[in-house]
Amino acid sequence: MNTAFTTNLLTHIFILTLLILGGWILGELLKRILRASIKDVEKQFRYTRIMRRILSLIVVFLVLVYLGIAFGDRLLAGLAVIATALILALRESVLSIVGWLHILVKAPFQLDDRIEINGVTGDVLDIRLFTTTLMEVRGWDYGGQSTGRFVRVPNNWVILHAVKNFTHGFDFIWNEITYIIAPESDWRKAREIMQDHAEESSKIIEPQVRAQLHVLAQELLLHWTILTPFVYVRYKKEGVELTLRYLTKVLKRRATEHAFHLTFIEEFEKENIKLG
Repeated sequence: MNTAFTTNLLTHIFILTLLILGGWILGELLKRILRASIKDVEKQFRYTRIMRRILSLIVVFLVLVYLGIAFGDRLLAGLAVIATALILALRESVLSIVGWLHILVKAPFQLDDRIEINGVTGDVLDIRLFTTTLMEVRGWDYGGQSTGRFVRVPNNWVILHAVKNFTHGFDFIWNEITYIIAPESDWRKAREIMQDHAEESSKIIEPQVRAQLHVLAQELLLHWTILTPFVYVRYKKEGVELTLRYLTKVLKRRATEHAFHLTFIEEFEKENIKLG
């Protein structure tokens, strides 16, 4: 092998190593500075992530610029061949990088959002180049509370599957509570109890909902006009079914259900209303 070629190659490798190592050292220094100057843990995490992404892009840019200067046209041909081979061999990883870029640019979700993707539901804790980490939450029937398990999903899921975001841009959902009132009990009184308490509670929620809808209406075609709770009635063999439909914050759904159930059951007992 030509001595001059070997020397040049080693020089290029050395310079590239210095660029990458220098970027890593600078990142560690900046991370320590951020942790020392910012006391809020959540802000530390967010700013550190942003700093790392910016620094990574700068290092990649500098590496590409150096390679372009060092190898010129040969670099473009070589990169084309390498890129084609990598895309074929590492399709899932390449799609994950595309998914990561999609998350950064289009923002289908961000940190702290509650999302569902490909049957997995959780709160977003971290977004990295290949994976997104979620704090898993249980299904709808279990109130959507945390299981305490971390789930890492590949970013390519963002490209391959629909993303349901429960909190980004709009924090509220319609929830329902259902009772069956025994035939011998006064279902009209039961309905009145449910309707009155729900309307009292909605006085706090409605202004918040309208404020968010006003913002969203500038970007999306929304036609929500009725925001007040309502109790629907349906006759069944075992009694009269009453279903309360009301707006609540996504992350407080189980808490509001709990509060309503306590209130309704106590009121039903006072009025001697029995459930079917």
